Amino acid sequence: MDLKEEKLINIVSAYRELYDLQNEHYMNQSRKDNIWAEIAIEMGASAKICKERWKSLRDGYNRSLKRRKTKSGDGATTSKPWRYEKQMGFLQPFFQERQVKSNLMKSVSSEDDSNSTSNSLPNIENNVFKISSTPATTSSAMFANMTKRKIRKEVQQKSEVAGVLKNI
Repeated sequence: MDLKEEKLINIVSAYRELYDLQNEHYMNQSRKDNIWAEIAIEMGASAKICKERWKSLRDGYNRSLKRRKTKSGDGATTSKPWRYEKQMGFLQPFFQERQVKSNLMKSVSSEDDSNSTSNSLPNIENNVFKISSTPATTSSAMFANMTKRKIRKEVQQKSEVAGVLKNI
């Protein structure tokens, strides 16, 4: 079975529109279907089976790349390369890690106290949304273990307290 996988890898590598998101024909589904039909004839299998096998190979390669990546502070590890890693190397430039976006709240700076619109409000209200800047309770450390639901609930409670204090 190894020869069929290697043959599929070699054939697909010739058709950039099947794996290059930047290719002008990548979104042309009819063109890609025709290419898969050609590949199926050459492989002696159906286009559906060829696509599924390709997806499996591509995902396996992606997993092998992630497995080899080490994080800061990890010790050195020796791992055996995936069996088709060398043949699938042409895909490496096309795998991009997605940027992680954080939904954590940023801390309120101390400038907000000086820009307050109403000086008649008690000092407690001005401090409702303030997060301590001491190293033990920085906003990133404080919110690192909180779930989204807990954060929303805390913000809602603080805004309710601020609303009550305005009415005093």
